Amino acid sequence: MAATLSVDQALRKAKSFARKGAAGEAERLYRSVLDRFPDNKRMVTTASSAQVREKLHSGRSKAWRKYENHLGPLIEGLG
Repeated sequence: MAATLSVDQALRKAKSFARKGAAGEAERLYRSVLDRFPDNKRMVTTASSAQVREKLHSGRSKAWRKYENHLGPLIEGLG
């Protein structure tokens, strides 16, 4: 389903799922958008445009943990 939605549609739908408490469905849609992102043909006008087009690195997914103590209030607020 998510492959047929535009990026904007998928993000709106994921946000709606998240508001309704369907976190798993929201995450599935968010991940589908992230997986398709390197193929996005929109122009990128940042200094890091090459990095924007790279696939996500699964090895860095836990790198944020060293900052977890500092992110506590943010994590709680998003929870």
